[in-house]
Amino acid sequence: IDEFEQKNPRIESDGDGGCYITWEDARTGNYPIKDVYVQHVLADGTCAWEENGKAVTLVNADTSAPLLKTVGNKVFIAWADKRNGSVGIYSQAYDFNGNTVFNGVGEEFGKIVYWGLSGNAINYRTINSGDNLFVLWSDSRYANLGFQIKVQKIDENGNIYFEKNGQSITKHTGANQSASEKERI
Repeated sequence: IDEFEQKNPRIESDGDGGCYITWEDARTGNYPIKDVYVQHVLADGTCAWEENGKAVTLVNADTSAPLLKTVGNKVFIAWADKRNGSVGIYSQAYDFNGNTVFNGVGEEFGKIVYWGLSGNAINYRTINSGDNLFVLWSDSRYANLGFQIKVQKIDENGNIYFEKNGQSITKHTGANQSASEKERI
């Protein structure tokens, strides 16, 4: 394994002939700790943001599996993040010029979607709907109940709409609830 590897790239249209790309990156040399980076590629192939990409995360914990979606005139990135011990989900958004959207205290490296509590988030997905990002995942915060499906809604300004750490989609059944292999992206 290359200690400076870059992997798991994702791509999304910028709506103007270019694209946004995000990936995991171990360039800081703290392998196996990886960070998430993003780049805006214009229609003419020019990289519009920092050379070699803009750091989305620079935390002393493993961050991985970034996903991205455009919402309005912004790009949202969501990723798995172990900074609190368990695997949580964080998000950050950037405008067309690469300026961060979530600028609250402690949000320079992401807004908490799911803290990780005492259970890992798995199988998370994102969709855009109007000027909102929806994040869907399963987590095991209630170990005796197995994995449960949760969702969170974030608007283009970073406001969280559902209950903190996600709204339950179903009542707790005592059995695992997760996406089937066929539905995974």
